[in-house]
Amino acid sequence: MKRAPYILAMILLFVAACTPTQPPQISLASAPTIEIVSPPSGVRVVQGDELEIETKSADARGVDRVELWVDDAIYRVDEAGAQPNYHVIQRWRADTPGEHKLRVRAFNVDEQISQPATIVVEVLDPSLFTATPTGTPTPTGTPTMTPPPTPTATAPPPTATPTQGTVVPTATITTTLTPTPTVGTTPQAPTGQSQMIYIPAGEFLMGSNDDHVLQATNWCGCGSDRFVDELYMHKVYVSAFYIDKYEVTNRQFTAFANATGYITDAEKKYEANTWRTAFAPGKEDHPVVWMSWNDANAYCQWAGKRMPTEAEWEKAARGDDARLWPWGNEWDSARLNMNEGMRGTTTKVGSFPAGASPYGVMDMGGNAWEWINDWHSFTYYQNGADRDRDPRGPEGGEDRVLRGGSFNNDIHDVRCANRHRGGQMGYAPDHGFRCAKSAN
Repeated sequence: MKRAPYILAMILLFVAACTPTQPPQISLASAPTIEIVSPPSGVRVVQGDELEIETKSADARGVDRVELWVDDAIYRVDEAGAQPNYHVIQRWRADTPGEHKLRVRAFNVDEQISQPATIVVEVLDPSLFTATPTGTPTPTGTPTMTPPPTPTATAPPPTATPTQGTVVPTATITTTLTPTPTVGTTPQAPTGQSQMIYIPAGEFLMGSNDDHVLQATNWCGCGSDRFVDELYMHKVYVSAFYIDKYEVTNRQFTAFANATGYITDAEKKYEANTWRTAFAPGKEDHPVVWMSWNDANAYCQWAGKRMPTEAEWEKAARGDDARLWPWGNEWDSARLNMNEGMRGTTTKVGSFPAGASPYGVMDMGGNAWEWINDWHSFTYYQNGADRDRDPRGPEGGEDRVLRGGSFNNDIHDVRCANRHRGGQMGYAPDHGFRCAKSAN
């Protein structure tokens, strides 16, 4: 009997060894992540300006919302709709001079919170500096305009055979005014006022259909909400107008600044990077960049022109056959200056004649984003007033429209129908413009 406890212990050890061990429970839960893409910490703005804070957040279970805090008080909240990757631009109005701490944080659908991302912003009193123009802003020279082509009645062009991975627009309109401009040989960049090209009156198809948006979504690997403002494709009548053949260059903007003493929005904020720092030797005929909407508008008015409407720009870029890119429906990265070329900067205007639009307008895809006159609205294509005849966009809004993409963008951004937006005092190293002028 003395051996009974020993035998019992051995039995218990044997049973324990034969019992399957449950693996440890590993929690896969983790907090979302968030980063501030722009601006950098230490940026300076002028009192009364609006600062754009661009953030990217991610969470496998879905980002629920992003909060912006200013000086330890919540300022605004943007709902993300449970997207795994959420990209948003939040705006803060700089009403009080001094140094301010801005931080953002993301929440996932389980209410877990990211580590905050923080920047410091200095708000300057506008009385500290005032731009004093020297001389009278008077345009020098007269724009050289290409004579209008003779309208000819033509049959609708044949439908191109789509290549694999290419979306071909399913609708085509026919108009009695179908000019066939000649693109010509490689142009020389203008040294004075921009050459202008005549765009005849008539209808064209503006915007995108569902297939186009789906294809753009596949290209960028993002949510379709990024392109929802392109819906839906609709006929628009545009009166005849002229548009600059090239984007406005450093050479041209220098003439304007020298004649008027104009100071750009970036310069007013004492930014380290402005159009002047981007204007390196040899870039006289590159598009001027670091431009705000205000800067573009000031130049166009000085030149005796105006900024193009969104409808004018898109018609000049894609013609009346609803093509995806200015040259057609087959993708070719050799026809423009964009991210695939790995140049990382602007190129001389007109360097890609094979990428010209049907009317011979250059660089309407890539090189530099181009400011448009219109305010941006996500729903204007569906219910905007007068959206079908010489539309001028909403009467107001938070953002202005940019078009065309830049050297820093990809295939989905350089489509003719793609719409980008930004505050009218905002600027970037790839933001430029061109001007337009009514034909009558």
